[in-house]
Amino acid sequence: MPIYEYKCANCGKINEFLEGVGQGEEEKICKFCGSKQLVKIFSVINVLSEEDGINFQDKTCCGRDGPCEKPPCSEEGRCVKDD
Repeated sequence: MPIYEYKCANCGKINEFLEGVGQGEEEKICKFCGSKQLVKIFSVINVLSEEDGINFQDKTCCGRDGPCEKPPCSEEGRCVKDD
């Protein structure tokens, strides 16, 4: 189920609601101030590709089939292939 964001017209805070199919019409109440004046926010979709550092062939960013000794692209913010 996707998470939808709603902005409260009263307090301005963003509320998140987990909604299944057909649940979008239920009345929403702001979790911060209790207002029912919520406006749905349409978020931008973010798509990642192999060019962005995601490898869709079940390999690490350095091209290995198995896990690397050091976590690539995480703790140090760079790939181990650059070592």
